Amino acid sequence: MRGGYGDDYYMQLIRKIREYKGIAGETKTFSPLAINIKGRLAQWEAAAAVYQDFVGSSSARSCKDAASQTTQWLTLPAARNDLAEIRVANDADNLYFLIAADKPITAHTAGDVAWMNLLINVEGDEGASFEGFQYIINRDPGKNTTSVERSDGGYNFTNIGTAACVLSGKYLQISVPRELLGIKDGGFTITFKAADNVAKPDDILEYYVSGDSAPIGRLAYTYSGI
Repeated sequence: MRGGYGDDYYMQLIRKIREYKGIAGETKTFSPLAINIKGRLAQWEAAAAVYQDFVGSSSARSCKDAASQTTQWLTLPAARNDLAEIRVANDADNLYFLIAADKPITAHTAGDVAWMNLLINVEGDEGASFEGFQYIINRDPGKNTTSVERSDGGYNFTNIGTAACVLSGKYLQISVPRELLGIKDGGFTITFKAADNVAKPDDILEYYVSGDSAPIGRLAYTYSGI
């Protein structure tokens, strides 16, 4: 609810349902798996960390309000990329992400900082963040490499290095050095989300509304590795 409680009650509902089901705080640690992102996609079949998102939830909308007066706040175009699934793996040096859409991913346009972003929070990192995410990847993609940026506080970022990336059809693969994310040897946990074409990426409530996010809004997936 913009201008009011925001998503407070939605987040409370999620937390209480998880507590009721007895799954609050559950985590699973995944075994190391190296991925060559320039190799065959079949490598990802061995990845046990698979996160699925709703497909078709980002269709075009044009509806009148409850009083049948206006469509001002209820008209949106369809998302350009409908995110369907994310797979994650890691080895001693890198984190690997496979982001899949339901159709071929649109080409990046120069200057578009909201194209196929990956936001990451490293648990235990108490530094500056945007809504809990210290890092954002892929705001400035190049040829087979992309940007890794760290929050200076809120949605203000400084480039700290590069990650490898490969775009092929409906798949985007990213390989991020653990060192860039401050992840040392041993066990670690991250939370993360992918987002594309969010109209106001500096407003977390917009991740419920425009473009597509996996998962939606303030939510994030959890991955633990060694």
